Amino acid sequence: LDLFGQGFNQQLARRDHIFAGVARVAEILRTTPKWENGINEVLAVLGQAAGVSRVYVFHCWNEVPGRPIARQLYEWAAPGVEPQIDVPELQHIDMVAEGYGRWINELSAGRGIAGDVEEFPASEQPLLQMQAILSIVLEPIFSGERWWGLIGFDACESRKEWSKAETDALRIAAESLGGAMHNQALAHEMRRRVELLTEAVIELDAQCRIRFVNPAWRTLVGIEPSEVIGRPLTDFVHPEYRLAVEARHRIAGREPGTRLEVRIQRPDGGLRWVTLAMEAMPEGGVVCAAHDF
Repeated sequence: LDLFGQGFNQQLARRDHIFAGVARVAEILRTTPKWENGINEVLAVLGQAAGVSRVYVFHCWNEVPGRPIARQLYEWAAPGVEPQIDVPELQHIDMVAEGYGRWINELSAGRGIAGDVEEFPASEQPLLQMQAILSIVLEPIFSGERWWGLIGFDACESRKEWSKAETDALRIAAESLGGAMHNQALAHEMRRRVELLTEAVIELDAQCRIRFVNPAWRTLVGIEPSEVIGRPLTDFVHPEYRLAVEARHRIAGREPGTRLEVRIQRPDGGLRWVTLAMEAMPEGGVVCAAHDF
C-alpha cells in the first residue's frame, strides 16, 4: 500500500539522489588541490544528480561600482542538449543594462532564485528563452564574504518544480564550491607572503622529501628552488646531522616547535650553521623554517 502516492516517493528519491551528488561534490573538492581542476566533474555530478539539462558557473565582477558583469566560465550539458558555453552573449553580460537587477539583489544577499522562466519578469526572459530554458535554479557562490558569482541549473526538456529540500541541497553545493575557492585564495596569498620572507621556508612530505621551498632557500643553500623539489632535505645537511634531522621530522607532529641546529652543505663546499624549526601541517607533511646564525 502506497500511503503517500507515487509522486511523493519519486520526489523523495530525487531529493536523496541530489544529496548523494552533493556529498560526492564535497569529496571531489576536498581531494582536488585546485578547484578548477575538479569543476567539470563537479558540474557533471550535480547535473546527473539533479536530472537537469545544464549546470554552469558564472563569475560576476564590477567593472564600475554597482554594475556587475557576468561571464560563463564552465558548463556541463546533458547528452542531446546544446551547450551554451561558446555563446558570445554569455561572455560579458552587463547585468544592470540587461535587466537582471533582481538577480543582483537576491544573489549578492545570499538568496537563490528558482522558478519557471515564463513567470520571471519580462526583462529576464529573452536571454533565458534564447537558451530554451523552461525552469531554472540559481544559487550564489561566495568566496569568503565576497559574492563571487553563481551556479545555475537549467531544465530545458520540461518544466521542473523544485522542492525546498532540493534547492537547499544545491545551495550546499554552491557553498562547498565557494569554500574551495576561498581556501585556495587564502593558500595562494599565504604562499605569496612566504615567498617574500627572507627566512627560508621548506615544506616536507611524510618521507622528509622537499615539496616546496621559497626563494630565500637560494640565498641560504646556493641552489635554485626548482632543482630541489622531490629530494630529501638530508641531501643538503652535513652527514653528521642527517639522522637527527630525520628523527626530528618524525616527531614534529607529536612535539610542536621542534628545533635543532645543523650545518647545511653548499655546492661550493661551504658550510652554514642554521636553526631548523619544524611544525606538522594539518593537511599532512611538515613545514620547516630555516635561518642562519
